[in-house]
Amino acid sequence: MKPRPVAMALVVAWATAAAASPLLLADNNTTLCIDPDSKHGIASWRVDGVNCLAKQWFWLRFEEDGREQPLDRLGLVAAQLTDTNTLIDPRDDTLTAWYGDLDAFYIQVRLAVHGGLAGSGASDVTEQIAFHNPSGEPVTLSFFQYADFDLGRAARDDTIIIGDGTVLQTDPGRFVCRTVVTPAPLRCQAAHWWVTLRDLCDDGAIVLNDDAGPRAGDVTWTSQWNLDIPAGGSMQINRGSFLVPEPATISLLALGAASLSRRRR
Repeated sequence: MKPRPVAMALVVAWATAAAASPLLLADNNTTLCIDPDSKHGIASWRVDGVNCLAKQWFWLRFEEDGREQPLDRLGLVAAQLTDTNTLIDPRDDTLTAWYGDLDAFYIQVRLAVHGGLAGSGASDVTEQIAFHNPSGEPVTLSFFQYADFDLGRAARDDTIIIGDGTVLQTDPGRFVCRTVVTPAPLRCQAAHWWVTLRDLCDDGAIVLNDDAGPRAGDVTWTSQWNLDIPAGGSMQINRGSFLVPEPATISLLALGAASLSRRRR
């Protein structure tokens, strides 16, 4: 397996033509479209030709700042595409991107897709977000993940329940998406699609309201971590989103309800 670095000239070009040149990850029945150098972020997750995602991206707020900024505002240093299962599918299935200043503070994001067989409706996306502080001073920040899944093409009939480090989103008769995050976020918010996105993009500091749902309709979820990264230290957030056809709803709902119960005790 030989990773293929994206040339720095191309990385610079993304800053001016990001919308016209997104990157595509693919594996078996799944494709993931990403614009790593703009707040568009992850713009689609197609499983057997059906798009299940409107938008997913990251925001952060440093301790000294009064508002959030999208991850790409730190500056994309480099990006690397990799194929981890050439024998089964020769297309690139993994993206690693670096943001910030490699000598002071930077964030490394690794996204990978794992598709099921054609027609299975099964897929998963994994993410590792690593924070590195090679400087001589501690860094304190709040980190946010915003996710707007629209399962099964439709946007208005999804239901979200947030548990302790889990999110369960269902679309009646179509798909179930279960997301697991470690470490569990400090705060969360389930809301209609425009509410949280508006607050992330305005001039103030967002305060997530810990609404864990259930919420129904064209809904989104957002997670928040408050991180204190010591000088010379690193931290990591891991996330996996697993999509299955709707008949798996009952077992996944049981898992989601158990997590929700633990969260509320």
